[in-house]
Amino acid sequence: MATILIIEGIREDRLFLKKRLQQEFSVITLSSVSEAIAFSQSHKFEVAVISVNERKLLTAMREFQVLKVTCKHEFKAIAITNGLEDFHDTCTVIHAGFSAVITKPLCSKTLINIIEPALRKETKTTFTNN
Repeated sequence: MATILIIEGIREDRLFLKKRLQQEFSVITLSSVSEAIAFSQSHKFEVAVISVNERKLLTAMREFQVLKVTCKHEFKAIAITNGLEDFHDTCTVIHAGFSAVITKPLCSKTLINIIEPALRKETKTTFTNN
């Protein structure tokens, strides 16, 4: 069973995602990228679902880059946002290496439909505005 790492600062959103995804995947939840960096040193995951706060976009991108560099294995990343300011911000997220951008409110079926191709190593970039 594939392992999905959920990195979300909002506890309720973490619990929602875990509940919706745990029937299909093994799910680990963390509240920050710093926790994920430490976790990645001794654990493997196939997909990271990372909440990206548009007010702290540059900080989130730097943290994500550190996670990519320090992680000992490859993984696909999916960004969850509250809605980015403009197309430039969305391009910044994709350019950083995310495979998809999903806007809250979250739809678990949409998220699963994006995670499954990521597990098959498909590299198509996806934009979803629920």
